[in-house]
Parts: sequence; structure tokens; C-alpha cells
Amino acid sequence: MDFRLHTHTRPGPFHPPPVAQHTAVSLLGATSRYQTNVLDVPLDHDTPGDTRRHRIRYWVDDTAWKGAADAPLFVEMPSESATNGPSSLNPFVEEHSGIGLFLEHRFFGQSVPNGLDTSPTSLQYLTAEQSLADVSSLVRHVAMERNLTGPVVAYGCSYPGAQAAWLRMRYPEQATAAIAASAPVAARVDFNDLDRSVALALQRASPSCLAKVTATMEAVDVLATESAAGKRQLKRMFGMPDDEAAPQGDFDLRYMLADVVANGVQTGGKSSLCSHMDGVELDTAPFELAQHFSKAFDLDSGFGGFQMAYKSEDLKRTDPDSAVKDYRLWTWLQCAELGYLQTSNAQGDHGLPSVTARSKHLTLQAFLSNCEYLFPGVQAATTRETSFNLEFGGVRPDEKDASNILYIKYRDDPWFMLQPNSTGDDSRLRIVMVTPPFSLAPFSLAIPRPSPTTTTTRPRNSLCHAFDTSP
Repeated sequence: MDFRLHTHTRPGPFHPPPVAQHTAVSLLGATSRYQTNVLDVPLDHDTPGDTRRHRIRYWVDDTAWKGAADAPLFVEMPSESATNGPSSLNPFVEEHSGIGLFLEHRFFGQSVPNGLDTSPTSLQYLTAEQSLADVSSLVRHVAMERNLTGPVVAYGCSYPGAQAAWLRMRYPEQATAAIAASAPVAARVDFNDLDRSVALALQRASPSCLAKVTATMEAVDVLATESAAGKRQLKRMFGMPDDEAAPQGDFDLRYMLADVVANGVQTGGKSSLCSHMDGVELDTAPFELAQHFSKAFDLDSGFGGFQMAYKSEDLKRTDPDSAVKDYRLWTWLQCAELGYLQTSNAQGDHGLPSVTARSKHLTLQAFLSNCEYLFPGVQAATTRETSFNLEFGGVRPDEKDASNILYIKYRDDPWFMLQPNSTGDDSRLRIVMVTPPFSLAPFSLAIPRPSPTTTTTRPRNSLCHAFDTSP
């Protein structure tokens, strides 16, 4: 699944509350071999007089720690999903005899504020900045609890990677360095670059592959508009609700099919995807073309529940126990703050190719309408994009005096355009194209000077798995 208010702007630098105000509680982890701990933190870090609190879950791995006060603390940034803690220790934590720290993102999993649902009124406290403040509070707590004075290194891949870079920039006195892999650090509402990137990756693999994918999306558009009966048959074909009373049903179907293709590229499966498309000809009738796509990707059999993340009627639910709660939360972060709305590149822009691998109906207005449907009254991320990028530098963090951040990228990453494209002449930052698996053994807790880069077409998930320690 790709990934969706808070328009409050900080009046000034945030000063974390004293550690003494935090209350930590230990619980037994469910599937992790590490003990689950809970830290009591402010619900709203932006309002000093607000006494409301909420609890976030976290885990500490000190198996490699030899008791040194100056040992490094490695912080795995929270992801946009539930977690039960790490299942293993990252090798570079062990190599440096450090301590590993892991936490669950506010509102996700079991780190849900008591008494709050997932309505827009409650979700105003779900922002990237509030999450960064949670991490800052936790780092202070763990460091004081264990008398640590050593460097703090934040790391992650994808959204957690972006958070790692943002943490270093917002709390430079606390986060010594950051490792940001495949990190979409720039907020962007109209993110048609993802579609262009996916389409060009397919085109590089096989021009006919892209042509067939594009033809399939056009076939679905035709079938969705020919007749009510045809539309119902089409949706049943892809395991989606055929209820005409679902006003976002057409959007949901188009979005899901676009993500099947995008996920195939970003997880290294473009060759397999194109191999599936080899079994059909461009002049195939629309219904047969759509049917081939459905069967090729097991969408007709449910695709392991893949569809559940794309049903707006379910995503509308605001109860905190909803089976699709975490999908709703990520959609909120998109709609209200970060953007990442993956629009069609059918029209192209800025003189760039108008290649596309998704429906032309996935316009910015379609996405914004879906945001309003799911979160009535939401102030769209369009109001936050500029201010967010002004604070964190967007794709030019060097212009915000960022330092000690290692950005790791790869060519076929659909999120490439939201990652730093230059560090100027600043040797305190480094962008590198690497071939996973890679070793961070030489990492000296101070970002090394740039060296010749290596390129790779290895998939994004290989890059992320080098950091992932979740079960």
C-alpha cells in the first residue's frame, strides 16, 4: 500500500519536557523476544499547558552493550504500522557494542491514546512532528535511565528513513547522525513523479510491457463506464465491492490496480510483472485484458486480502479497533500533511515524459475528494507542503544546514524524486547509491566524506530489509 492535518505551525523551537515527567511501564512483549515497555508522553507536544498524556510502546536491546556510558544508541525510527518489537539485533548495533532502541508510532498498533478514536478531531495529534517529539522524549528517557552519554544514531527506510533525517535536523543536539534509506524527505501533494518513475522502469524492462499495462488500465476505465452491469462484473473480477452505493468505489479499484503495478516495481518484481503481461496481446478486447491482469496477479482470488487496504467504506471507520485502522492512519498522514498523493502522469508536466502506468482518472482532484470523503473537513496537505519543506529543506536539506545524514538511494525506487538530489558542496552530507546488502561496519558515527558512488537496480525492499528487524 502506498501511503495520508494538523496545520499548526510551531511558534518556535520545541523544548522537550523534563524526563521526570515521563512514566515508563514494563509489559511482556507478544511476539518479540524483547520486553515491551511503555512510555507516557504528552499527547500534544506543541502546547506546554496541555496536560493530556498518551503511551507509546518501545523496546530496548542491550545484548551487545558492554556497559560503557559512551556507547552509541541506535534508534530504529517508527514505521506506519503496528509492531511487536524487533526479532533480531541489527548487525551494526552489535559491531559498535551499542544499544538498540525501537518504538511504535503514535496512534498505530497499540500506541493509541486512551479515549480517542480516529476521527479528524483526534487525528490532529497524528503528525510527523508529534512523532519526532515522541522519539526525542524516548531518547532522553532511555539515555537518562542508563546514564548514556554517547552518540545517538537514528536510522530507517522509507517513511522511517525520512523521520531519521528529520529527527537529526529538528533535534541536532540530541540526534548525532542519521541513516536515511529510500527516504521521501520532501512533502509533495501532487506526486505524479511516482507514476512516471514506475512507467519508465517498466519501459526500460520492456517497451511492450509498459504498453500492455497502460492498455489494461485504459480497458478498466472503459469497462467502468460502459454500463452498470459491466461495472459490477468488473469489480467482482478484482475482488472489490460491487455496491453502487459506494461513492468511492471506482477510485478504490483504480488506485488498487495502480498499486499492484507500483509495488511490483518497488519490490523488485518488474521482470515478473512483465512476464505476466507477456501472456496477452495489445489488441485483446477490454474485458479479456482486464481478466488476464486479474488472474495473473491473483486478484480474483483475494490476493491475500490486498483489497482491504483500498475499500473506502471500510477506511471511513473511526473506531480504534478497526481491522484497517493503520491503513486509515497512513492515509491521514498523506491527506493532511505529507501529500504523497500518487496521481496519474498521463498529462506529464515540466516537459517530462507523459508515460503512465495507471488510470488517467487518478487525478489530484480525485485524491483530494477521497481525502475529504474519509476525513470530512480535513485541511488538505496542500496547506502544509510549503511550510513543511521550508522547515526540513525538501530535496535540498543542505540549504537548511543539515549535517551528518547518510542518504541511501537506488535507481528504480519510485520514491526517488522525493529524496535529496544534491548536497551542494556540503561534505557533512552524503548521498550514495548502494548495492544491498551493505555493511555499516566502517560507519564511524560521523558521516564520511563523499566517495565515488556505485549504482544498483536492486529493489527497494532489499534496501529496506537491510534495516528491518521486525518480525
